[in-house]
Amino acid sequence: MEKREIVIVGGGVSGLSLARSLAEKGVDFTLLEEHSKFYMKVCGEGVSAGQRLSIHDLYKSSVGIENKINGAVLNFPYGRTVKDKGVGYTINKEAFEAE
Repeated sequence: MEKREIVIVGGGVSGLSLARSLAEKGVDFTLLEEHSKFYMKVCGEGVSAGQRLSIHDLYKSSVGIENKINGAVLNFPYGRTVKDKGVGYTINKEAFEAE
């Protein structure tokens, strides 16, 4: 069995973001993902803009970013509504994760 200091479990947007950041810094890591095509995973095609770093700061690219979202209204059963003024993006997961 190999020993690793850093193992990233999951190749979704967060796992790939961390992997890219570590790779750019020359840090050795292992990324574990059960799917050979990451974008086939069941998860959202949306990411928040973040508090400190924008998605553009993180990736230095706009590949896969389809739309900017300026707030949202979430409607739940039984009349509950939540308004969110945050910023986010819808993404094309296949293009985004390939980048």
